[in-house]
Amino acid sequence: MDRRMGAYKATPTPYLSEYIGEGERVKRSNRELDFWSRMSEDILTYHSRGDWRGLAEYGRDNGSHFNDVNWALCINSLGKLRAKGGRVFIKKNMFFRPMRRTLEEKVRERGIGWMGTREVSMIVHGLGLIGVKSTVIMGEIEKDARRIVEKSGTQNVSMIAYAMADQGVGGDKYFKEVMGRKFAMR
Repeated sequence: MDRRMGAYKATPTPYLSEYIGEGERVKRSNRELDFWSRMSEDILTYHSRGDWRGLAEYGRDNGSHFNDVNWALCINSLGKLRAKGGRVFIKKNMFFRPMRRTLEEKVRERGIGWMGTREVSMIVHGLGLIGVKSTVIMGEIEKDARRIVEKSGTQNVSMIAYAMADQGVGGDKYFKEVMGRKFAMR
């Protein structure tokens, strides 16, 4: 990380071009999984340092190459850093806005079915902690409510419910699915 005169610069990722070429369709391989796990390590490094600006810039620069786990880690880490930092205005940050647009475009294009249910819950929970309303993501959750509720555990269901209530965004179909499911009592 480079810090000059108050400016934050994300760590460059030289391995990016090694794995993904422009316009190439990438098959899931050990190399690709290694690529994504290194991105996850970078995200967790920013989180452990408490550097939300660097994390937001990293997400902006590399978000187009994120998988569902990378998105979940990045957004949730920003939410946790926001919660820990008090008066941190992440949602108005110049690096967070393009990162959020990239995520919303990907969700609008592919739907939310390409993400795991845990990752969906981490993303919406993180957005709720940041204080961001995303009608695109919440709308896709409404469309895919049955799958999300059926395949989620109680914690994931409650994290999504928290975010919907906190953001004041819809949720009628989602809550209907939740009410129709019987959760195992431990």
